[in-house]
Amino acid sequence: MIICPNCGAENPEERDLCQNCGAPLREPTPVSATPSPVYAAQEAPTTSGLAAASLIMGILGWFMLPLVGNVLAIIFGHMAKNEIARSGGRLTGDGLATVGLVLGYIGVGVWALGILASVLLGVGICSCGTCTTFLAALSGTPSHR
Repeated sequence: MIICPNCGAENPEERDLCQNCGAPLREPTPVSATPSPVYAAQEAPTTSGLAAASLIMGILGWFMLPLVGNVLAIIFGHMAKNEIARSGGRLTGDGLATVGLVLGYIGVGVWALGILASVLLGVGICSCGTCTTFLAALSGTPSHR
């Protein structure tokens, strides 16, 4: 039996309020002051500016900035891939950087082949009749057949 602290009446153990006066028979259980969890606002991932620059330079390297644009596309592309890998998911644009790198490397390769062909033709390493006639026509000297 529980005695009511307010009126002194006896009450069964299972009661929370006095059946005589309605006063609480037990001390109220303190409510925990645990704060509700705070969730940080998630930022939407953004596209890497270096990845976009790599793609733009890769395209311009083919049309407006030959060789310089290709080299810049390669530099920006590698910088973007490193930046994206270190961002922990905050940055996107890996595909843009890859396309910029591909365009840049192909552009540099085409330039390297062009320079190699010019050197081979200019030095006269290629001595086939077609090249000799072509070089002679360019220089204005008769061909040596």
